Amino acid sequence: RDRRLAYALGAYWTDRGMVGLAQSLSERSLARPGSDAPTVHRCAGLFTAGQDAYFAGDSVTADRRLAEALALADQLGDERWAMRIAGAHGAALVGLGRVEEAQRQFERALTLARRFGDGQVAASAAGLLGTLLRLSGDFDGAEARYREALDLAKLAGEDDDAAIALLNVTIVRLLAHRTTGASESLTEVLRIAEAIDSVLLVQYAADAAAGLAAEIRDWPAVACWGATAQALIQSTGLQRDAADEAFVAPRIEEARRQLGPDAFGLAAGAAPSTQVEARAALRDWLRTAQSAVAQSPI
Repeated sequence: RDRRLAYALGAYWTDRGMVGLAQSLSERSLARPGSDAPTVHRCAGLFTAGQDAYFAGDSVTADRRLAEALALADQLGDERWAMRIAGAHGAALVGLGRVEEAQRQFERALTLARRFGDGQVAASAAGLLGTLLRLSGDFDGAEARYREALDLAKLAGEDDDAAIALLNVTIVRLLAHRTTGASESLTEVLRIAEAIDSVLLVQYAADAAAGLAAEIRDWPAVACWGATAQALIQSTGLQRDAADEAFVAPRIEEARRQLGPDAFGLAAGAAPSTQVEARAALRDWLRTAQSAVAQSPI
């Protein structure tokens, strides 16, 4: 029962920032007597535990759990479960620096998703392939993949996946110093976050807003939104992945250098710390930021 509950509620807990609870229950379910039987139920439990570990920033445990889940799916001949697991395992491998292995997993997930007509998994896999291109510095290639993910998510009716793809499009454009439409895109992400009550999307939007603020040289805003994201990370347990850390960290350090320690601390100290406060404050700031960027949408 714990295992089925953990799997069914995994996405709900992640969106609402209850990663610690999710991880505790998923690991507890795997330790129950009889849970080691090689069945699809154990496959689901391993998958859930691996994803929970990944979101908590533990790529080592995520790799171990997801590798076991994928091996079991292959043993059972269950390609639909292999499809779900492969992309998640690839994400854990990226966290461990095993990029070539990760790419193979993402490509496997995308191939199987296309075969089975699973738009949600296809969108996720396309986005993950985009992140590999982003990490390699191929921003144009990454944007193309992220836009593919956005189209697939919209077609599948997956608002949360569409919001993640839109965030990634925005971030990779900011990495290429293209600010056009960033404010509008982040405002749309916040609309979706409110509609589905997702603290995860607010946290990610705050990081992206810090990047936009850096592009328009609003250094107090960089400090503020970086601190907002960090406060949400502390409360949710949802850790940044390697790509997002590489995007945010140097911009926060530049804000610290530009402002000096006292002004930086003052700006960071004014940051909203709850998702409701952060949504409202981000919306207000994005309206003022529009005047500093081009108006056509991303």
